Amino acid sequence: LRLLFGMTSAALSGVTAEMQVFGQGYAAEVVSRSPLFDLGSAQNVTAVDWEARNPAGTSIDIRSRTGNQLQEELSYFDKNGKELTQRKWERLIPGFRGPVDTTRTAGSDWSEWSRSYQQSGQAFLSPGPRRYVQMEARFLSDDPMSAAQLDDLTLTFHPPLVAKTTAEVSPAVATPGSPVVFTYVLRVEPDLGDRGFDEIEITASADMRFQAVRLDGAPVTASATEVKVGFRLRLDERVRRQALLEIDFESTVFVNQTRYEAVLFNSDLEEEVRQRVDEGDATAGVDNETVSVSLPPARLMLRDLQLSSRVITPNADGVNDELRIRFNLLRVIAPRQLTIGLYDLFGARVADLLDRLETVGSVELSWDGTTKTGRAAPGLYILLIEIDGDSRRDRLQRTVAVAY
Repeated sequence: LRLLFGMTSAALSGVTAEMQVFGQGYAAEVVSRSPLFDLGSAQNVTAVDWEARNPAGTSIDIRSRTGNQLQEELSYFDKNGKELTQRKWERLIPGFRGPVDTTRTAGSDWSEWSRSYQQSGQAFLSPGPRRYVQMEARFLSDDPMSAAQLDDLTLTFHPPLVAKTTAEVSPAVATPGSPVVFTYVLRVEPDLGDRGFDEIEITASADMRFQAVRLDGAPVTASATEVKVGFRLRLDERVRRQALLEIDFESTVFVNQTRYEAVLFNSDLEEEVRQRVDEGDATAGVDNETVSVSLPPARLMLRDLQLSSRVITPNADGVNDELRIRFNLLRVIAPRQLTIGLYDLFGARVADLLDRLETVGSVELSWDGTTKTGRAAPGLYILLIEIDGDSRRDRLQRTVAVAY
């Protein structure tokens, strides 16, 4: 930027003290946070609805957080609006004192910001029941001449089914890729007049199979129904008293910090009336204090390779005609390129068995002895499995013999 002053007289010359520059368009990102909404008492927020306008290239990222405690900060001013310390304000004569403003901020018990909501009407993601709630909207734009607009946002809330819930999962560490029996421990602490619950839905990113449930150590009957990512229990007895529920289920963990989250329902109420279970110290007998399960410290992504045989005889006699391959893929949350090939002892690739994007889970496939040029010749071959990680490539290899 260059400024030119056309005045030649020294008396008319000057310096630039301030400059304002104005542009057009919208910022790439703007964050807006709501006030701390007071629901009057501890309430159970169940859903978030909104209406927005999102032109092409724009989006709105909405999150929430909840809590029961507030911190108050006082700001002191003189009669002219100058901010003072509390001590200086108190030393002023009353006629020179200005207002004292109170600012409320989230207290120490507030939750972290939730995951982003994917669609309007989605179930509330922050812990409850809580008295206070705050929403955040991030307005994003790839086009400087376009911006998203949030027209309204609505929270649906109800009185809690029970005043307080605390849950943790045991064991806290699992062998990756192997079925493990877990116990979801849920402590219930209701208030007088709470409506209680008789249905529990537990979901996770891992597969789950219900086994048994106990109430205060005694087995109880319950019917289990599979849902998309877990199961839902219907108890014969409605829980509205202080109690400890223990739910046994089998699950196979492939991802570190796999979470098992529960939601409570009352069959006499509408489906929308639900209550998320808080995680914490439910019982002294479990040391986890979370509903997350960890994997042992390791960086391996490929594990537990199993081959049906180290020698195959693809002669159509029904015995060892094909090689069946199975292994577990761990810690791969985002899709990664997985390749499986067969090589001769000179390093030439003779068969492509797999080349695709994969995430965590068990991988199974077979090889019938066919190569790029036809039937595999008798001899030794090298099976090589490779996957790209963030910072390195993992690989497994085994020798396989072909005989006729």
